[in-house]
Amino acid sequence: IISGYSDGTFRPGNAATRGQLAKMIVVARGWPLANPARPSFTDVPTSYPFYRYIETAKSHGVISGYSDGTFRPGNTVTRGQICKMVVSAFGWAINTTGGPHFSDVPRADPFYSYVETAVNHNVVSGYGDGTFRPGNPVTRAQLSKILYQAMNP
Repeated sequence: IISGYSDGTFRPGNAATRGQLAKMIVVARGWPLANPARPSFTDVPTSYPFYRYIETAKSHGVISGYSDGTFRPGNTVTRGQICKMVVSAFGWAINTTGGPHFSDVPRADPFYSYVETAVNHNVVSGYGDGTFRPGNPVTRAQLSKILYQAMNP
């Protein structure tokens, strides 16, 4: 599901990108790769290394991109975004039982329902100070752990 870099390192502390997450989710779910002739996003040409994974994730409703028609595959994934993508990819019904669990993810937060659902599926947790920090980047190590837990409930 995840591979290292060409120099033989994994770099667990590096931030994960949106393109990398799309690939990992598609591989984790075992979905056949889509290969449309025309890109869905203006910044993801057919020659982009993660093109087929991004298109596949889009076809399964896991990603939608931004209002300007971009996906921004090189941008880092935030903790809030990964919750939304994992909940969507695994088809979990929204479950906010017991929430809000975190002081910085109130009910009005756009990622609230996804964070709460991911918490209720035991795939994410917060920090010792009672926060979740939904805008913080996800590291490659965190991404690996979250996907492992999603696949092995």
